[in-house]
Amino acid sequence: MQEKFVWRTRSTIFAVGTGCLVGVLAGSARTQPAMVPVTAVLLTLVLSMRLAAPLVRANRSLVVLLAGSIALRAIVSHSRYTAARDALDSRGLSTAPDSVRLYVWARDGLRGSHNLIATIADTPLDGNALLSSAFGPLIRISGLTMAGAYYIAASAGILGCVLLLRGLFCLGYPVDRTFGSASVLFFPGLVYWPSAVSKESVILVGLGLVIWGSTEMFRGASSAALLRALGLLIIYLARPEIGLVLSVVMVGVSAARRCLKLDIDVSPRSLRGLQLLGLTLLTAVVLLRASGVNGIGDGAGLSTQFGTTAFSPPDWRANPALLPVAFLSAAARPLPWEVPSTFEGIVLGLDSLGALVILAIASRLIVRPYAAKPWPAVLLLLMGVTMTAAVIDVANFGLLARLRLQAIVPLLPLALVVIARARGQLREDPAADGRS
Repeated sequence: MQEKFVWRTRSTIFAVGTGCLVGVLAGSARTQPAMVPVTAVLLTLVLSMRLAAPLVRANRSLVVLLAGSIALRAIVSHSRYTAARDALDSRGLSTAPDSVRLYVWARDGLRGSHNLIATIADTPLDGNALLSSAFGPLIRISGLTMAGAYYIAASAGILGCVLLLRGLFCLGYPVDRTFGSASVLFFPGLVYWPSAVSKESVILVGLGLVIWGSTEMFRGASSAALLRALGLLIIYLARPEIGLVLSVVMVGVSAARRCLKLDIDVSPRSLRGLQLLGLTLLTAVVLLRASGVNGIGDGAGLSTQFGTTAFSPPDWRANPALLPVAFLSAAARPLPWEVPSTFEGIVLGLDSLGALVILAIASRLIVRPYAAKPWPAVLLLLMGVTMTAAVIDVANFGLLARLRLQAIVPLLPLALVVIARARGQLREDPAADGRS
């Protein structure tokens, strides 16, 4: 009873304090447009710290990790903004980075409609149009500058990582182990790509909500379905085809979970469960590749083979035996010797090595389940495999790394819990199956 009273008191103080902060900053923003990004960044960081509070109480070193990650993202975001601004001034909008074009489209209303509902009806699979329609009015009303938009995106990246940490610890990872927290907060791809005005920062928040909500649902918290639904909606705004396919994966896993027992016996019910899992994976990959959106799927090789980071992926259509090689190429390239000697090239190389290690560790789940009731891990594995299989035709290292981020996000917590299981550190949660 006393703990419940303390929790309510803290929640009340947090709500009142946040309300006062919003009021003060919003009042300042009316006369000082520069306060708009400051308000948004502070609110995002406050929300991130509130969500991280239970984790911080169990592991005080997480405070240092969060502070370091925030500082690193601020530096990376500023450097990316400076480079993007110089590129816009020297080369114009047509050849500017995607982050610049996305901001200009939203600010000037160049993609989609001013009405989000109308945009969904007209172009339901155009993520650029959906994001422009969703955030364009806010940018125009507030007068948000491109620099402010970059910093807001970087703070959203922190929020996404905190949500991912909540999902990681719901999977049974020991909260007092700083290795898992550091891996999520400082993974190169999760720091670099969301630190700009890009779809990656939006997707990271959406995937964080989906993973946290899914793990809570498997533990029996049915109300967490709202978190998962919100995450899917956010992903849909950035990459509609990804949001729709993830919905297919979740429905398939839920159906298979009702048919398939963990101790797989040769029975009609277990066979139906296995068939449903296989059909779910096949359907998700086919739908994602058939969408042909954002350089994903059939024809992506020709449409994405441009620029200094272009390469030739394995032609698995001409030789189907190369399909495993193409999958590994999508998961682990560019290799360190294939990247340019630039800061982004170094990030690409580190990101690829990390992705290969994550995939290798996570694949152990196929041979040996990480826990007694591994349905959350089955969901994460299917999400990661689907996202990787969708980009095997992409012929540009930069675009491949950005798209592969969607596969790394679910596979990273899975790899961490597999490591914890191997070391005997994983917390066994009797409610992990989510059924009473």
